[in-house]
Amino acid sequence: MIYVQHFGLRELPFGITPDTGFFYACRSSQEALNTLLVALGNGEGFIKITGEVGTGKTLLCRKFLATLDSGWVSAY
Repeated sequence: MIYVQHFGLRELPFGITPDTGFFYACRSSQEALNTLLVALGNGEGFIKITGEVGTGKTLLCRKFLATLDSGWVSAY
């Protein structure tokens, strides 16, 4: 792709699904992830994540699922 060559990138940018390798744990993102982990630990059944388009909801969900160990069963 032109982006890879022009900018000297190692991989294609702008994927359809977010890559959790690029998760930046700024204060608000880390707080959101911690909230999900605490809710899970406390046995919450369902958690609703809301926000404007492009605020990182999908990335947060994927990072959350990637954080779970093999002792958990999840569906996305």
